[in-house]
Amino acid sequence: MELIRKNEISHKLLRSTNYILLLAVLVSALFGTFQNMNVFAGMAHEWSGTIGLFLGTLFSKFIGPIGAFLIYTSLIIIVVTVGNHLRIKQIIKMIIPAAIKSYSYASSAAQSAKETILK
Repeated sequence: MELIRKNEISHKLLRSTNYILLLAVLVSALFGTFQNMNVFAGMAHEWSGTIGLFLGTLFSKFIGPIGAFLIYTSLIIIVVTVGNHLRIKQIIKMIIPAAIKSYSYASSAAQSAKETILK
């Protein structure tokens, strides 16, 4: 609304727009990386676009498709974290109990499956 009323762009709007554009380019590059993998060779060009395909191919040739996937995924996580002002401590406090609960569930399910097989 400030753009219409005052003919100005607020710092918050400018920052949000930059994060969204950066996130869009990174996701596009991630899909461009997928197109360079044999498993996703038939993926439509629309998923990545020309820029994403260029960046995906560039990084895939430079550090390999798995390395490019890891780099782009890490960058996407960083952009989402910084763009939303998330605190790492809060994220870790949420993830650790969920991971412990998932591990205990998986180990109990594996134990019951093992008992069932051995009977």
